[in-house]
Amino acid sequence: MLGRRNGGLDVVRALAILLVLASHLTSYGFATTGLAGSLVDLLGALGVELFFSLSGFLIGGILIRLADDVRPSTARRFLVRRWMRTLPLYYAVLLFSCWMFRRVDTPAFFFLQSVWPHEDTVVPQAWSLVLEELFYLLFPLVMLATRRWFDAGVGLVWRVAWLLIAAAWLARGVLSVAGAGIDTHADPLPRLDCAAYGVLAACLHASLRRPPPGGLPAALGAAVGVTGVYALGGWFELPRLLTTLEWPALDLVFALVVWAMFYAVPRATGLFGWLSRISYSIYLVHMLILAFIMPAMFARFGPVLGSVFVVLLTLVVASVTWALIEQPFLWVRQKAVLCRVEGAPPA
Repeated sequence: MLGRRNGGLDVVRALAILLVLASHLTSYGFATTGLAGSLVDLLGALGVELFFSLSGFLIGGILIRLADDVRPSTARRFLVRRWMRTLPLYYAVLLFSCWMFRRVDTPAFFFLQSVWPHEDTVVPQAWSLVLEELFYLLFPLVMLATRRWFDAGVGLVWRVAWLLIAAAWLARGVLSVAGAGIDTHADPLPRLDCAAYGVLAACLHASLRRPPPGGLPAALGAAVGVTGVYALGGWFELPRLLTTLEWPALDLVFALVVWAMFYAVPRATGLFGWLSRISYSIYLVHMLILAFIMPAMFARFGPVLGSVFVVLLTLVVASVTWALIEQPFLWVRQKAVLCRVEGAPPA
């Protein structure tokens, strides 16, 4: 996981962003109801949860290195690296979105749009980024708070991941039983474990240095099975307490898939590598294109050619924002002494 791109992880990231893009393009551009609507929603959910597990797996490698000498200064470097990776493009898109929609989305500037949900948010897709940023912030802080009681290295990261998982499960259980009107999918409190299962997979990878038992076929089989159960849960109302199992089950099996894919395709590939590289840009810019460009394209060229144009335009715009915003900040992060974590992967 250190120092170079991995083809398997590129494939996972490319697949995740294509699932999200297909889901949003279909739901915004076509009238989908009933079974079709459920399938479209499922595609988006699968893509986002796959992102969570992949992020946890990648960030787990950095956290393991950090845990060898966890101090306030090293935790600060970790957070600066994360923020330089995620925040510049986010704020660029947020400012542009506020200008395009002619309104200021104040909660979004402080990553509070999931804490105080509002229908007129200008970056609706950023709810998942809120969860990840909270995870990035909490994990090193919990490591600092518990380093005296837990072993350093992999053991510390392993135990902190389980602490966050336990806290999230407790929150989901209490909220589900109480019938509180909180979204247990997007609200930060019940999703504290969003990337923790990927971190657990990274710990197992660091300890075992081999793919999960059964390899990729077993991981994919488990993912297909859980996805099927999740789809049924979307069509039939499950008991309230069982809904606490939906997202963790997906994240867990997807973490196994990510771990197995790391070994299955070790070398980077061209197309998947390109899509993987610009995936974060695609995720942030595609909703603007769907909102402002897609209606005109559908009216002029029809749904099929209009969809093709929208996808191509999204890829072009994402490539530009990657080159002009993401890449320069990644270069600065790599060169800046304050942000350097020796031996850490470029996640």
